[in-house]
Amino acid sequence: MKMLRKGLLGLITVMGLTSCGGANVDEITLVVYEDKSNIEVLRDWGDTFTANYKKQHPLAPKITIEWVQQAEASAIEKMQNENPTGNGPDIAAVTHDTIINGANSGIISPITFDYEVKALMSEDALNAVSKVADNGNKTLYGYPITAESQVIMYNKDELQASDLESFDTLLASGKKIAIKESKDPNGYYNFGFFTDSVVFGEDGTDKSSVNLQTPNAVANLVKFYHDYHSTVLDLSPDESVSSLTSKQVAGVLSSPYYLATVKKALGEDKVGVHVLPKINGENQRPLSGYKAYVVNSYSRYPAIANELAKFLVSPDVQWQRLHSLNYLPSLAEENFTSDIREEIEGNPINETFLASLAMSRRMPSIDAMSNFWSPTNRVIGDFWSNNRGTITEAIVKSGLTEIENAIKQ
Repeated sequence: MKMLRKGLLGLITVMGLTSCGGANVDEITLVVYEDKSNIEVLRDWGDTFTANYKKQHPLAPKITIEWVQQAEASAIEKMQNENPTGNGPDIAAVTHDTIINGANSGIISPITFDYEVKALMSEDALNAVSKVADNGNKTLYGYPITAESQVIMYNKDELQASDLESFDTLLASGKKIAIKESKDPNGYYNFGFFTDSVVFGEDGTDKSSVNLQTPNAVANLVKFYHDYHSTVLDLSPDESVSSLTSKQVAGVLSSPYYLATVKKALGEDKVGVHVLPKINGENQRPLSGYKAYVVNSYSRYPAIANELAKFLVSPDVQWQRLHSLNYLPSLAEENFTSDIREEIEGNPINETFLASLAMSRRMPSIDAMSNFWSPTNRVIGDFWSNNRGTITEAIVKSGLTEIENAIKQ
């Protein structure tokens, strides 16, 4: 079994662990918030961490890990509620767009191993977990776990890959795909049409740089809601399972977390994955996101918590996530191990996820992004509910103006 891999002992730096629990502590329990879909994959790695620590430091307190199921998107919010009671975790898996809120509220601490993380991870992953000061300095608040972007997961009995090359070919196929249109998070799932829009600068950190009413974005939105709305059912990924199995839809726009659900619903051999369909002859540019571990400012054992978080984003553990869950690594490409490269090359699903990521833009995580979602969800919902089939350029520009004005408040 490839779970326990050679060279693992070198991945754990144990400096400072023996003193963190205090002289009279016999056992230290680290509480980890983790999404339920990942815990079984990671449990053996956690056992490896604790076993190697015990082997190297037999007189130190025993370490155990308590895995607690918690969705990444709401982990920071949960910590804000639990920390005052003393029941918060030591580390938590979170979505990168929640990190700034956690940093600003003092819920999470800057990471200890910033040098090692900077040497290991991609520039985009580092930006995703950074808080940028007014002087441009960046402080890392997370250990990047995985990179993900949006794709179409489809039933190969209903669609061919060629049917998803563009919305024109999808329309010609007579099949429908599921995309959330009328309610939150419809702004997230339709952002791919904003191909040339500027949202907080190219790297997502400049709150003064916003321009949504760019030529391609306006043309794409008009084209989609006027000509292609019949190719879509208004469903989020989590709402689409029954429609996939009943063949009301032949595919669903989602990110890698949903792949296991689609495989279970359709059967693994029937599932295909494709980048988002082209519109007006150009590739969509969807939002990408990162998952990361953060360390709770209220942890009793911050040194050990940082050690564990660093270990759980090491190349071998990132390989395991890729192998078991098709989760792309957050490593810089030059740091891909041979095993990671082998796992991607020749695997159509992993290659498609990587191709989508290359087309994507990282979701901005600065404070001002909180002003983006509500008006965007409302405007996209209006395009769908009230204007599909009759939408005009003027309607689109009016809606985009509403979003821009809300952002500037």
